[in-house]
Amino acid sequence: MRYTLLEEPGGLWSVVDGATGKPADLLGVQTEQLDKTFAEDLMAILESQDMKRKLTRGPLWNLK
Repeated sequence: MRYTLLEEPGGLWSVVDGATGKPADLLGVQTEQLDKTFAEDLMAILESQDMKRKLTRGPLWNLK
């Protein structure tokens, strides 16, 4: 999985992009200091988008 949750001080959560180590980017939507349930839902959306991107590229051995 590319994205992870990071617990912030005060019981809030951030969605972190494992590829960059920074807060995830979702078209300008804040991914820091979130309620845990919202952060989990946002992470699921980001993971889904990442999986779709990977699947539509096809197998690596077909890249030229």
